[in-house]
Amino acid sequence: MAKQLDLDFTKARRDQTLPYAKGVDTSRAAASDARPTAGAIRVNIFRAILASQRRGYIADELVAEGLAYSQSASPRLQELRKMGLIVRTKRMRPTRTGKNAYVHVATEFYVPVEDD
Repeated sequence: MAKQLDLDFTKARRDQTLPYAKGVDTSRAAASDARPTAGAIRVNIFRAILASQRRGYIADELVAEGLAYSQSASPRLQELRKMGLIVRTKRMRPTRTGKNAYVHVATEFYVPVEDD
């Protein structure tokens, strides 16, 4: 039986601060502005990755499909990795610019032998 995940991380707590570049006012302001929407974006990204099963997603695909802005895809993926919900595999796919990027899959679909 698949374990049920608690996806109640759509609301940012008041004391929660998103990461920003220390000493850079514009970075701190951007993090503050993103706080209310970060949880919703995180949920959308996780749902897409979960639905893709073993195929997974690269950050650029999430942006291309309108699931995240280019500046928010990577931070949300990092947060999902820290939460243990997704894994960055060693598989890569090309971005729209032709550069390779790592594929992320939901933890339950990660197969170390095949993905690494």
